[in-house]
Amino acid sequence: MEHGSIRKTPTAPGMRNRVRTAGALGLAVAACMLGGGAVAAESGSAAAVNNPEGYVQNRADEFVRNSAGECWHTRAWSPEDRILPCNPELAQKEEPAPPPVVAKVEPPQPMPKKISLSSDAYFGFDKATLRPDAEDKLNQIVQMIQGTKNTRIQITGYTDPIGSDRYNQTLSQRRAQAVRDYLVNHGIEPSVIAADGRGEQDLVATCPGKTGQALIQCYQPNRRTEIEFSALEASPGQQQQPQ
Repeated sequence: MEHGSIRKTPTAPGMRNRVRTAGALGLAVAACMLGGGAVAAESGSAAAVNNPEGYVQNRADEFVRNSAGECWHTRAWSPEDRILPCNPELAQKEEPAPPPVVAKVEPPQPMPKKISLSSDAYFGFDKATLRPDAEDKLNQIVQMIQGTKNTRIQITGYTDPIGSDRYNQTLSQRRAQAVRDYLVNHGIEPSVIAADGRGEQDLVATCPGKTGQALIQCYQPNRRTEIEFSALEASPGQQQQPQ
């Protein structure tokens, strides 16, 4: 050793790293204190950090924070080094899956059916008594209705315009009632059947210029009894049995 000179003691590599880490910690703490912020520490292992030098840690491997709760970074920090303890926004909650859309199933709607009975064929002249041919036709209708549910039946009687309005109204009502009574007597629930007479309303045939027998024959389509019903097919166990 030369006189007046100072001998430099060699420093081991590990010692240099500790000195640098301690220096970085000292600079961060000093900067925080100069800025007026209090320094806090939070437990966390350095092994959980992508780059241990990216965050300031104390000797207990705790992350050093400023007064706002933010972790202090070293110069080596980059956005790729973000960690959950210092960046809670990384733990974003997954939005729950929307509930499955259940298609609304509309119940089947009853399909209306209309059957028109000729009064000339099924009733005697100026009478409301059913003929045998009418009973055969109504028996077919009874069998058709007995295999259904949610049944609604509308029976409407009509006449031609010959005669007084009052008389025609009464005759059409009697004929509609005769059909209703037959259906009820053969097992159809009375509460589902309505019977009305409309007399000479709703003409389906007009016969201008005709008289006598020709007029009566021309008016024949008006003399009718209509049976309109709507229903759903019933399951085999729900079908009514013929009486």
